[in-house]
Amino acid sequence: ARESNEVDMRPESLHTYTKNIQSICALFPTSAKEVHKRAQEIIAQGKAGVEAITAIPDNERTFENTARALDTVSSNFSIKSAAISTLGYVS
Repeated sequence: ARESNEVDMRPESLHTYTKNIQSICALFPTSAKEVHKRAQEIIAQGKAGVEAITAIPDNERTFENTARALDTVSSNFSIKSAAISTLGYVS
């Protein structure tokens, strides 16, 4: 089990959001309290991802641990934050 602010920078981690209809429904918070909690988690995960990437010494940077990792952090942030912002359009 991953900590809520631990960043999964594997590209395949993005597919966990769309395994089935239940996993997609689980993206959407169901209360104001849950919106706040998830927003805090999303921000913490994004910061942790960027910090992990910027902590890599220049001479150890690769496409995988820098560009792909940044793309994955950004994608995770976008998917999770879009689920929250969508609620503003349908409520």
